[in-house]
Amino acid sequence: MPKYGKGLKCAILHDYLCEEFHKGKITRLQADRIFLESMLETKAFSKMKCYILYFAVRLFAKIKGYI
Repeated sequence: MPKYGKGLKCAILHDYLCEEFHKGKITRLQADRIFLESMLETKAFSKMKCYILYFAVRLFAKIKGYI
């Protein structure tokens, strides 16, 4: 992730949403989908990279048992 810019803002948003997930306010799937939507909407990365990052966070959630 870049140290600044739209990509960082999307990552910070996802971190916040993950905190909300741990508080039971949203699902992990919602947090991850909002992350994807924010990356696509802001054009932080190419579409392919956005989907790669999305699938990476989904895989992490599955490995950690959050799904």
